[in-house]
Amino acid sequence: MPEWRNHLFIVILIATFLGLRIFASDPWTGAVATNDTDSYVNTANAPLFSTGFFSGMRPITVPLLYKIFTPPGGYDTSIRSEPSIGKLPGLRELPGFSNIAFAQSIISVLCWMALAISLYMKLENRWLKYVSVSLVLLSACLPEIVSWDHVMMAESLSYSLFALLIAFSLPLFDISFFRDETAPKYKKWLAAGFLLTLFFWVNTRDTNIYFLEITNISLIIGLAISYVGSKFKKISRLGVTVLVVSSLIVIFQQAGARGSTRLVNPLINNLTANVFPYSTRVEFMHDKWGMPNTPEIISNRASANYSTITGNKEFVRWVQKNGLSAYTDFMINTPEWTVQMLINSFSDTFGYYKQPYYDPSTVKLTVDPKQLTRLINWSSSDLIVISLFLTLLAIGKNLKQKQTTLWPVLGMMASIWLGAGVMYTASYLGETWGSAARHIQNVILTYRLLILVYIPVIFDS
Repeated sequence: MPEWRNHLFIVILIATFLGLRIFASDPWTGAVATNDTDSYVNTANAPLFSTGFFSGMRPITVPLLYKIFTPPGGYDTSIRSEPSIGKLPGLRELPGFSNIAFAQSIISVLCWMALAISLYMKLENRWLKYVSVSLVLLSACLPEIVSWDHVMMAESLSYSLFALLIAFSLPLFDISFFRDETAPKYKKWLAAGFLLTLFFWVNTRDTNIYFLEITNISLIIGLAISYVGSKFKKISRLGVTVLVVSSLIVIFQQAGARGSTRLVNPLINNLTANVFPYSTRVEFMHDKWGMPNTPEIISNRASANYSTITGNKEFVRWVQKNGLSAYTDFMINTPEWTVQMLINSFSDTFGYYKQPYYDPSTVKLTVDPKQLTRLINWSSSDLIVISLFLTLLAIGKNLKQKQTTLWPVLGMMASIWLGAGVMYTASYLGETWGSAARHIQNVILTYRLLILVYIPVIFDS
């Protein structure tokens, strides 16, 4: 088959994808605010180069977008969706927010297109190209991805930028990235795009930092193996540069998070739900970490958003100073409880999850969209086991065949699996009061893309 016809197919796929995203989904300017939206708006209102912005109530990526599209009269968050009390105003044209929804829709389309094209160029088998790219683009058309573009929270940008991150990773992290002392110009541009995307993705959600830390450890291992393999004679300058810059991103994000108050409410929620009801745990936190334990404090059982405990300055100061270290220490000292919490979480966080803030319109199909979603966007906790099994199978097969060029891909698969697992642990154990299932969707997407993108790459090789 002539080469142009092969490329014609990807053009048709992308045109179909664009048609579905433009004509078969909600209006791109429809927007809905939530209870969390105020915190993004308040962070965006701070001066750009100020501690109020860099250490605000939210990481900087989403507030930066809000700052760009701030309407002359400011944002109005009085009409908001509150699913917990049955308040669902639906999509509306809202000053500023409509522009954000439009921008998020464009970013989403571009990022998923970039991933499809990157995967298409990576694969050599023609039919594998067609099937894999079709599945990636189809998954990006389902309401579970598209509907978040209209919700004024962090999910849309987090999903989109992660897809772009994978798009840059596919051509960047090959054997030459770790072995070659110098890199061609196009690789440097790929690295720049990867690092810029990484910076903004990490700063969409605080829990994304755990994924980056696993990535950095994987980079260190890969570069060290390559350096030892060259008998300590050469090391990839581009690899070292990427590692240094990504480490600086970790420092930047952590400085912003530790210098802000945005960890206070999640920590209070965990303390009120998992520590205050148990006298032995309260005693542990008080004796070892000096947690205030007056009856007024430990009698609280409500979420920080609906409790008077945030007005207790002594307790809030303690949470800011020692809360994260103390609660982490508590989980380490109660390993059975921590592990059991994670095991029990699977039934709560995995499974079909519908974005709750408005009802997205769907195209009338002969196939039930919900069933189509389950086919393409698997949501079972089996994802963890399946992705691990496939990763270990690929590693075992490669050990037998001794194909060294595949090791960077296999290393990425292992890194993504571990990074998603750590991100899952932090997301679930770091939140209570029913929002964990939403936070876990970022992790589920990671496992899905591990299967949708990297398994075809291994089969292709």
